[in-house]
Amino acid sequence: MSDLQMVEGADKMLDMMAENENAVVLSIADEPFSGADVLELTEKCDPYIGGGYYLMKKYEGQEINRTMWLCQVTEFVFGDIPPLIFVRREKV
Repeated sequence: MSDLQMVEGADKMLDMMAENENAVVLSIADEPFSGADVLELTEKCDPYIGGGYYLMKKYEGQEINRTMWLCQVTEFVFGDIPPLIFVRREKV
């Protein structure tokens, strides 16, 4: 079961971003882009646990101060655990 755990807190963040819909489309990058909010790395986990803890201070201009753990899939996607991740909810 622990092999299936991928996030802690990010699931709640995605629910908020989905705004009561069943899905949400996000653009993410490790470089800034227009309209993106920022996830800031606060703690890189040791290799046994993998991933890192991130803080999202603001979402779409509103202060939220949400902490989340993103697993080692983050490292697979970006090639490392980036100090900043930029994210924007896309309107579809």
